Amino acid sequence: MQHRLNSLFAFAALVAPCLAWAAGTTNLAPNGDLIPNGAPTASTAFSGGFNSPQAVDNLISAANGAVDQGLIFAGSEAFDAGQGPNQQLFAVSGFNSPISEIWLYSITSDPLRVPGSVKIRSSTTVQTSLNAGDYPTVLQTNLTLGVPAFTHTPQVVDPVNDPGYPFTFYTVIPVNAPAGTQSLFFDFDASATYGGNGARIQEVQAFFVPEPASLGSLLLGGCMLRRRSRSSRA
Repeated sequence: MQHRLNSLFAFAALVAPCLAWAAGTTNLAPNGDLIPNGAPTASTAFSGGFNSPQAVDNLISAANGAVDQGLIFAGSEAFDAGQGPNQQLFAVSGFNSPISEIWLYSITSDPLRVPGSVKIRSSTTVQTSLNAGDYPTVLQTNLTLGVPAFTHTPQVVDPVNDPGYPFTFYTVIPVNAPAGTQSLFFDFDASATYGGNGARIQEVQAFFVPEPASLGSLLLGGCMLRRRSRSSRA
């Protein structure tokens, strides 16, 4: 009898995390995001809360049994002018690429958790320092966000017949991070209207979309190579 109970408890321990995940989160669809699941991260979020690794795990809150999946900061920078324990800093590495777009996900039904603005910097070195000076390239100086900025609906894989939480949206931020970029730094601010309880960042994604001129150069280069190949065969 005791053996059966031990086996039952062991099985429950294995299944419980899966059930908790299925009830509260859902996978974002693969979309070419440069930041891998499990990428090195750091943040000033309070210990024991929703911390930085959850901001790059490709999961967001699900429609049924929604949870605060993602990164949640404590308090508001407005309380201490961004100099004390309420700083809202996040850093991530784990890639090596130019970056032209950054997508930030949040839940718009709770305006006091939607980031009001963001400063973004990058570095061509691998690091998760929370010192802005360690990221020499400025990508956004103080971009205004808030609920009106989050207008895109996320696409999910939906493995458990559970779509994304209906108030989860993302914003697309244009940037110009150079080739060889390996780290990103974010400083989220707060205002009286947005982010006043500390910003909620459900997911951070980064992309490189070549400009049309660059695509034209690639196509032209391919045509030249084919012509040379035909000439050599002749």
